[in-house]
Amino acid sequence: MALYERAGRDGVLGLEQFSKRVGRDAGNVSRKAKELGLHTNPHRRTVEARKVKVNKYASEMERRAGQGAAVKAWIAENGHPRGMAGKKHPASALLLISAASKAQQLFLTEEQKSERVLKAMKTKVDRYGSVATRAMGRGSWKAGWREIGGKRNYYRSRWEANYARYLQWLKEQGVIADWQHEPETFWFEQIKRGTRSYLPDFRVWELDGSTALHEVKGWMDQRSRTTLSRMKKYHPTQKIVLIDGAQYRAIRLKVMRLIDGWEDSKRDSHA
Repeated sequence: MALYERAGRDGVLGLEQFSKRVGRDAGNVSRKAKELGLHTNPHRRTVEARKVKVNKYASEMERRAGQGAAVKAWIAENGHPRGMAGKKHPASALLLISAASKAQQLFLTEEQKSERVLKAMKTKVDRYGSVATRAMGRGSWKAGWREIGGKRNYYRSRWEANYARYLQWLKEQGVIADWQHEPETFWFEQIKRGTRSYLPDFRVWELDGSTALHEVKGWMDQRSRTTLSRMKKYHPTQKIVLIDGAQYRAIRLKVMRLIDGWEDSKRDSHA
């Protein structure tokens, strides 16, 4: 370190002589110095003095919107860098790309394919907060954004949004401490096929400090059964409270007239 400190003042390093003196290859010395943040720039900043980069975006959505706007502005001023604006790859090129991709898949082992899938799923969760796409909501489910209790979230059904309103009402009544929508993704690392993750609808904090995951399920399909079974096996410490159709309708009859903004339909009342 002293060698690079002196070089920072007078610009003379003497790396070859130093390497011979300590019995190390000059390239190895240089790489180690780089790892330690050392170099011969007299105006260098030490590791301690480096400023921590602050993310100027409040969310992933804002980051994507901001960067997209910046890219569009740059292209409008300078033109598309590859001249592909408004154009498509010719069919022959698409066939070659497809063939190359399929050929690459043939040489992957089952374990490598599994790891690729898991990595893609985790990347999707990191970027978008969920493995499931938010564009697939069916009309009868009434998926969409709502602001409930000062929290703006994307709810995948009317029932899910109403249950969030119910939890907020319980919080205001002093029955629970707090709640969070889609709090975290649980992974089943040991599983190579099928259901490999679980994103619960809610986490609820009780007044005594304990927590539980709440899942709103109007009906239980095979995938849901598998998911809950794997949660019990691989994350046994997580308590899961299942809100099925009967429980949801009981809550609805109890509080729907007490909660502002409750979304209702004839299907809810007759189901």
